[in-house]
Amino acid sequence: GNNNKNNDFTSSHQFPTTTEEFVIGSTFLDRDEFLTRFDLGTARELHPSPKNQAVYMLYQHPKSLPNSSQKRMSVEDATANCQSLNIIQTRPFGGMHQCLAIVGQYESQHIYRYLRNHDNVPVSNSLPLELSPRNRRDNGVDEALPPPTVLQMNNWKLLVDYFTPGSGTLQQAKSELKPMIMEMTGGIKTTYVSTENIPRPAIVTMVCNLGQADLLINFVCSAKDMDLSRVLVFCTDEETLRIAQGLGLQAYYNEKLFKAIPSEAADAYGDRVFAATMYAKVV
Repeated sequence: GNNNKNNDFTSSHQFPTTTEEFVIGSTFLDRDEFLTRFDLGTARELHPSPKNQAVYMLYQHPKSLPNSSQKRMSVEDATANCQSLNIIQTRPFGGMHQCLAIVGQYESQHIYRYLRNHDNVPVSNSLPLELSPRNRRDNGVDEALPPPTVLQMNNWKLLVDYFTPGSGTLQQAKSELKPMIMEMTGGIKTTYVSTENIPRPAIVTMVCNLGQADLLINFVCSAKDMDLSRVLVFCTDEETLRIAQGLGLQAYYNEKLFKAIPSEAADAYGDRVFAATMYAKVV
């Protein structure tokens, strides 16, 4: 059904002998079909640019090459002989004149990034390419600096309720959660063995507030044919507790632990609401 998109795609297995140990062939595939088949868990554009409609596929072993050399090839045909597939997502960073190098070497799960800049010095062609920290921008500013002392102290204060000896808050939560978890896992055989040497199945845990309740409802509706009996939702407000229980999920709420967590949705990753909600993961 994607052949019309693939009219301009080409396939080539002509590479020099100097690359035969790490690349021997290539083809172009339909981007939408590829990302539908291999869901990477990241958001993608609903309407990508006409200049971003294909995936460049490289083959690294003679037996990984597709059985067909057609110019138009489905994703299934193109990957039929791939026993392993590494996927790299990339886009020119900040509009810079970016290059991508693939080196035959020991396998690595990292992308090494070089920039022509220094600390607080913008990118310039007059500077040499140097290994760059992950969060350095094109203006030379590192965006992941340690928080200032005042923020560190505020964060420690927020943990007082969790870790103060004798406060009983965390101990209360553990005593309330233990029978719930035992009920969810009791009598089911599994290969997983806990530290108490008791076989137990895995439990999926989630954190949700009222602002994200729509996503929780969407998850349950999408998983209507799945067994959700071992999903435990940590609700940070009473409204979400009622919603989760109404959906038939195991849910837990503790007013003392979660009283400081906002109920609205986070506007952006890492903002005030998002950061406060992360404290629920301490439990």
